[in-house]
Amino acid sequence: MAETLPPWLWFLPHHPGDPGPEIYGLLAGLPAEKQVPIIEKINAARGEVEAVRAKGYAQIGAAVAAAGKNAKS
Repeated sequence: MAETLPPWLWFLPHHPGDPGPEIYGLLAGLPAEKQVPIIEKINAARGEVEAVRAKGYAQIGAAVAAAGKNAKS
C-alpha cells in the first residue's frame, strides 16, 4: 500500500522530527545537571509537534467528513 501513498504519508518508526539516537548517546555521557535543560527542550519540541499534528489530523478529519457529506448529496 505504501507504493500508492506519497512519501510524506508513509509510516516511519523514527519520526524525522525526533532527535536521533546519537543525541541520546551524547546525553548519556553528560552529567545530570547538563542533561535536564536538553531533555526539557526535547520534551517541549515534542509537545509542539504533537499539537501541530493533532491540529492537522483534525483538519483532515473535517475535510473527509465534508467530502463524505458532499458525496452523499
